[in-house]
Amino acid sequence: MVKIRVGILGLGKMGRVYARWFAAHPDCEVAGVYNRTRAKADAALKYAPDAKVYDTWEALVDDPGIDAVGLCTPSDERLAQVSRCIQNGKHVIGEKPFCMDVDEMNAIRDLAAGAEAKVYVASQLKEHVVSRTMRDLLKTIGPVLHMRYSFCMHRLEVERWKYKLQSGGGILRELCGHYIDMVQTWFGPARAVYGHNLIGLPGREVEDLTETFIEFASGQTVHITSNYWERGTKMYQGRVVGKNGQIDYTYSPYQVSDSKVVLYTDEGVRDVPLDMPDEIDDIYPGNIDTFKIEIDHFVDALKQNADTMHTLDMELSTMQIIDASYLSTKTDQKINLPLSDYDCRKQLPGSYKRL
Repeated sequence: MVKIRVGILGLGKMGRVYARWFAAHPDCEVAGVYNRTRAKADAALKYAPDAKVYDTWEALVDDPGIDAVGLCTPSDERLAQVSRCIQNGKHVIGEKPFCMDVDEMNAIRDLAAGAEAKVYVASQLKEHVVSRTMRDLLKTIGPVLHMRYSFCMHRLEVERWKYKLQSGGGILRELCGHYIDMVQTWFGPARAVYGHNLIGLPGREVEDLTETFIEFASGQTVHITSNYWERGTKMYQGRVVGKNGQIDYTYSPYQVSDSKVVLYTDEGVRDVPLDMPDEIDDIYPGNIDTFKIEIDHFVDALKQNADTMHTLDMELSTMQIIDASYLSTKTDQKINLPLSDYDCRKQLPGSYKRL
């Protein structure tokens, strides 16, 4: 088989993750890279020493020698990049958040629906060994009633792109989208959202604290807490409560040892063994092999000409939940789903409470 020639846009940590796993895939070759800062692009050559370094992202996408593009760029650049990739017949895999808001996601979905090129939204958290273990235990504690999720850290920064209104949203969009995807694969569609999104640090344009409460059509509720104010932890942690028991869990992007699942039933409490893989990511070790699994799914879809629209549909549902949380903060009301449209550039000003 002729190898899939992959170009990567954006060579921060996630771009280097893509370079590492695409270069290791037997059916792929990292043929090109681009980053607005040349030094970061050059650093990715550690994984792909023969890759061409492009001066612009447009030049990479326009190159007929590139078959597929990995997007690890800021959210506000994605719509233009996906559109140009599709026009050039390039397949696309992109990290979350895939774009700015519901309106842009609808536009991308419409572009992809009529294209030969495949667009794939990566969502690796559901592939984490902790997530897979929890999924397999749900029937043990079920029916599930409620889930709590928290991911907090102490990060008092204001100058990075992710804290700008132009980039489309703060901690809810940045850190919680993968988790929202995961619970939707377990419980199905959400029916309503209530959100409280707060800016605590002067200079930030988007929220640094979110409390988002999701009601699912199947009856479960999920409470998400995420902020940049808590000290002493950078772990995902939470609890799943069912009629016949509960599951407590922790994991993080940073340490393999943070991965833990504890099962509570009438028979007692026990640590659940985790089936750890041999290959561990070297940039985000706590994510284990989740990026490899998602890249494998993408490459398999290309090889088998499989439909990838389900990944866009899931991202649209996730965007609806996130944007509904912002709209709920603005209106001080619960928002029923689906949310048919939302333009964050128009809606986000005034969608936060400020201390």
